[in-house]
Amino acid sequence: MAIICPTIMPTNSSPEAFTATMQRLGVLAPRLQIDLMDGQFAPHHNTIPDHVWWPEGKKADIHLMYLHPEEAVRELLLKHPHMIIIHAEAHGDLPEIMREIQEAGVGAGVALLRTTNVEDARELIEIADHVLLFGGELGGDGIAELGALDKVPQIRRIQDNLSDDEDARIEISWDGGANEGNVLLLAGSGIDVINVGGAIRNAEDPASAYRKLVSLAG
Repeated sequence: MAIICPTIMPTNSSPEAFTATMQRLGVLAPRLQIDLMDGQFAPHHNTIPDHVWWPEGKKADIHLMYLHPEEAVRELLLKHPHMIIIHAEAHGDLPEIMREIQEAGVGAGVALLRTTNVEDARELIEIADHVLLFGGELGGDGIAELGALDKVPQIRRIQDNLSDDEDARIEISWDGGANEGNVLLLAGSGIDVINVGGAIRNAEDPASAYRKLVSLAG
């Protein structure tokens, strides 16, 4: 069974846009993913860390599409999210940033673009609590490139080499193009968390779309 996690991705940097998106979609699920973009790593710029919030009682995973994530991570840690996910392709001392996240009691995730090989990100995966496979387009919904699912067993092998403890099992998520037509395949391929953007956000009835995806993934 995979968790369906609606993504909160405002299209501009105004706090009003973030609030409107959160009020519309943040009520749907117990766990949310907030997508933040810097206009450098991702082609668009949206909500700054200072404007980020989420409803009380929700788990918030923050997907940080930043070329230089360090400063944003420190701001976000003050808000105590469930998870902060940085990109393997970002700049800076990424292992140290991930350890800083974990030392603050927050889960540390690493995201891999379609073109990034698992072995090239091994050091980060060995640290991570969570690996996000990005199978879409930065800053947009796009079509799911399902070939990225080949990375799932490679990630599992890295985890198995680190520990036989099932409780230490790394969580793997998918982001990009998830919808009713592929959510069952994603769930059956070893994906634990399916982040869903346009299939919920653009639906006439987002709550109904979310419930349908949950039933398919379960």
